[in-house]
Amino acid sequence: MNEVNIGAAIGRRLKELHMTKTEFGRRLGMPQQNVNRILRDKFIKTDKLAEICDILGYNFFQLYCDDSGNINAVASGDSSIAAVCSEVQGCDSERVKYLERILAEKERFIQFLIKDSETKKVE
Repeated sequence: MNEVNIGAAIGRRLKELHMTKTEFGRRLGMPQQNVNRILRDKFIKTDKLAEICDILGYNFFQLYCDDSGNINAVASGDSSIAAVCSEVQGCDSERVKYLERILAEKERFIQFLIKDSETKKVE
């Protein structure tokens, strides 16, 4: 099994988002000193990780699971990781479908605005 260094993964996501530790800490409701501890730690409680997933818009639980939702990595020993991993695939696909519907609706709205503006130019 591979070991997941969750602190490093969170740090990479912060860099991707260009989010400072101060801003991240503010959103988590903790001082930057505690953020530094999270980024150094290899393990994290699942409830805190779920909160971080929401804040950073990324499902870190998937790092602990293979494509079928089974645990494929060494976790913190927290048994609730197994429960979360079993739901990861379904949650992601539901969210993707939801986002696809939103994008389709936005595209329809954009097309409506384009047609409306063309009609007004003709008048």
